[in-house]
Amino acid sequence: MKTSSSLSSDPSFLALAITNWNPLPGGMTVTLTTSLVIYNAASAGHDAASVSGSDVNYDFTFRLSDVDESTDTDSLGQGLASHSVPSAQAQQGLSTSGFILVDAEVEVVMPMAECEDVAYLCVSLTEGAGASYVDSNAGNNIFCRGVATLKSCHPGMSLL
Repeated sequence: MKTSSSLSSDPSFLALAITNWNPLPGGMTVTLTTSLVIYNAASAGHDAASVSGSDVNYDFTFRLSDVDESTDTDSLGQGLASHSVPSAQAQQGLSTSGFILVDAEVEVVMPMAECEDVAYLCVSLTEGAGASYVDSNAGNNIFCRGVATLKSCHPGMSLL
């Protein structure tokens, strides 16, 4: 549990893999299975201790975007319906310069009106409720993966 004496760490993303490449038809809900690789980039920081009970170290937000949000600002504002992360994975500790893997199932609803503009699935990381650390650099907590090849903005439509 985070206290006023919690030590600083710097969890940041190294990768976002989509492990089931399901098509994303416009207007329909699809569940994507993802794997996130998180790295403790704190060069002079500390380990993030594991937590238990209802506490979690990591909280995630997934959304569709027209840009890579790690370098640009989203103009679509498309939040996703829901996602789930196994609690044991969200409670993991993270040693300095260490890596952890977190799996997430994400329900994606490709909006018809913005389907042509959507190019990325982005995930952001924040300190979870009861986290054992204070994030020393929240500026490196977004990672995006291109999804343009998964889109089907006109499902059921075929060219003759």
